[in-house]
Amino acid sequence: MSQKKYPELKMYSKLTKSEIYKLKRIAKPLLLDMYERKCYYCGIEEKEFTDVWKKPIYKRGTRTRLEIEHKDGNLNGHLNWELENLVLACPICNIAKSDQLSEEEFRKIGKVIRKIWQQRKSQWCEMEESRRLKR
Repeated sequence: MSQKKYPELKMYSKLTKSEIYKLKRIAKPLLLDMYERKCYYCGIEEKEFTDVWKKPIYKRGTRTRLEIEHKDGNLNGHLNWELENLVLACPICNIAKSDQLSEEEFRKIGKVIRKIWQQRKSQWCEMEESRRLKR
């Protein structure tokens, strides 16, 4: 995907809320296609999030969907909105990564989160199957 097609997706030193909203509207559909609606770090699918975690995450509002995340956060006070620096993250990974961990560091943590949600999903599927058989 060419950066020239999306000149708005570039480095910025300061953005207003409306400018951020505009960038998200441009980037999110592209990222949903690129990452097949899965978290870049733990691999959970957007549609499975509330089934696995049982409730939305609350931090600055209700969070149940994949969110735009910057692999490399602030670079010398600049936010890198270039498409190569943007990924989708589930709320758990996005909150946990914050801007303190690098992409490489957090990918290791994402593997642990993946194991946890896969265990929960397995347990949830077993419970659902048990309920179905009791009917």
